[in-house]
Parts: sequence; C-alpha cells; structure tokens
Amino acid sequence: MSVLRQAEQQLQQQQQQHEMTVVLQHFEKIFLCLQTWLRYTRIHPQVMEKYFYLIHAAFRALTQIKLLEVSVDVIVELMRSYPTSPNAQSNSMMYQRVVPCVLALQTQPEHFTQAMREEDHDRLRGYCRIVIELGESCMSWILSAATEQQGEDQPLKDQVVDLALLCSAIPDNEIASITLNFWYRFVHNLE
Repeated sequence: MSVLRQAEQQLQQQQQQHEMTVVLQHFEKIFLCLQTWLRYTRIHPQVMEKYFYLIHAAFRALTQIKLLEVSVDVIVELMRSYPTSPNAQSNSMMYQRVVPCVLALQTQPEHFTQAMREEDHDRLRGYCRIVIELGESCMSWILSAATEQQGEDQPLKDQVVDLALLCSAIPDNEIASITLNFWYRFVHNLE
C-alpha cells in the first residue's frame, strides 16, 4: 500500500505550498490514481480507513471547479467499492465516515445550497451523483430500519433519503433523473 502512503504525503506537501495551479495538477493526478486503484484493486476497508485523509481531500476538492469531476469520480468509486450488505460488516466503518461527509454537502453553504442558488449544473450533477451513489451502495443499511427498532443510525438514514429527495427536486430534469434508479430500488426493496 505504499502508493497510498505516497499519495497522502504528496497531498500534505502540496497543501503547504502556495502554487495553486501546481497543487491542482497534483491533486488531479493523485485522485485519478486513487480512482483507478479503487476501481481495479480490492483494497481492504481497514487499509483504506488508514488513508481516509485522501477521501477527505476529495470532499474538500469539490469546491474547486477544476477538480470537481475527478473528485466526484473518486468519491463515487469509493462507495461502489465498499457497498453495504447484511454480510459486509467490514464496510460499515467506512460508511460511518463517508455518510457525514456526504450529508455535509447539504449543510455547508459552499456546496449544495450555493450550487442551487447559482444554478451550477456541473456541481449539482456531481453532488447528485455522490448522494445517489451513497443511497444505492448503502441501500441495505438504509432499509435495515424496517427490521430494527428506531436505532441510533435512523436520523442519518432519514437524512440520506431526504438528500436524495432534494436531488429529485432539482429543476434540471437531466440531473433529477439521476435519482430514478435509487427510487426504483428503494420502492422495490420496501415491497
């Protein structure tokens, strides 16, 4: 896992420098590398947990228009790599860290609210992709409320569904349609 360690060190070094163009180029390369690793290599969740700094960096990079697409791709790939299921308990630690980051997209004004106000379709599309991937990849976790008493995770589950609903209400039909598969699976699993 030395590649992840090197990527983490590179990110920390670049954040300390002030040459923004160089920093953005390095972030883009690191995120592309991480996305490829997540897509084609099975990285054990406990190992990925050690390098969650890289995922936090991807969430922070969502405010940089030049890094938006690659940041979204990294976050989406992470969630695809670690879906929840009744027998995937090892992935639950990952979601304990990912869910609050995704929910922060709604509560932090520089993200969802600003994108809605400015009608920034690129950012809205990216945020919607993240939210819906979270919903789809942790569908079993969201729906586990039906079999449990209202557990401590219930408010988080409700917020994920509410955020998916907010994505459905985006005025641009192309972006709002990203949510359709989530809603189909959600209703189908409730039946």
